[in-house]
Amino acid sequence: MIHVVSGHNFHGQYEVRFRGPNRAFLLSASQARRYRHTLCPNRDCLCRGKYGEGPSREGAHVQWAFEYTSSELRNLGLGEAEIQRVRNEDPALILIPADDCS
Repeated sequence: MIHVVSGHNFHGQYEVRFRGPNRAFLLSASQARRYRHTLCPNRDCLCRGKYGEGPSREGAHVQWAFEYTSSELRNLGLGEAEIQRVRNEDPALILIPADDCS
């Protein structure tokens, strides 16, 4: 399934697409790099992709995985192996599909 994450931040409008299951999932290292680069393409910028209106309400969202407890991650559909990866990786990003964002 293709998930579209879009919004508006300090650098303007952004949109990035990810291929993944039709449930919440952890972004791979390359997906996470692509997401961060899409939010802020400038190497020396201090915005960290945070300033602006943020993600659109219609699409999927990307969140920091550490903001969720293990129980919440299980409820989103992550397996034990993915939850263990969240606890071992710093920082891990999770994609929440559009259906689960409301």
